[in-house]
Amino acid sequence: MNDFLSRAVAYLKPTAPASSSAAGELPGLDSPVLLPVTDGVTLAYVVDEPQGLVFVQQRHLRDAGISEQTLHDTAMTNLGKLCAEQLRVQKHGPVYGVFLDGNFEASLFVLESLWQRDLAHLVDKGFAICIPARDILAFCDMDSQEGIATLRQMVERVSDDGDHLLTKTIFRIRKKAA
Repeated sequence: MNDFLSRAVAYLKPTAPASSSAAGELPGLDSPVLLPVTDGVTLAYVVDEPQGLVFVQQRHLRDAGISEQTLHDTAMTNLGKLCAEQLRVQKHGPVYGVFLDGNFEASLFVLESLWQRDLAHLVDKGFAICIPARDILAFCDMDSQEGIATLRQMVERVSDDGDHLLTKTIFRIRKKAA
């Protein structure tokens, strides 16, 4: 694997509308590598370069001779390392804010070990999570009506004039049995 791809990090972005590409069109070599996550949210892979975040494209995989699965595994490992080095969680009333680096907070949504191991002690049955923009991830206990109302208010405030918007959906993740 080359240096560029070895630095890839999993990155959540909004799903492009279906009308943005011709039906049945095969992705070109300049197309970013994408993996659907849930309605409205897609996982992409980016490398933090001096000029900003650069999306990993199909041609990068072809040129390096690696599979999408290898890229995904590397990018998830790198996201986990970033999390281990920089993660901060702060309680604000009935919700917790998750802070990282300003680019990958929402991406932590796909990091199962974060929810099932690292943060599981903060909730009873599971999580209610919002990721309204790439730099915002907040959660509460999935049974907290006050917490969910606070998450909804946060989503609406961010959606009005936020940058790098993702989704208004409040997601739920159940804790796995120990």
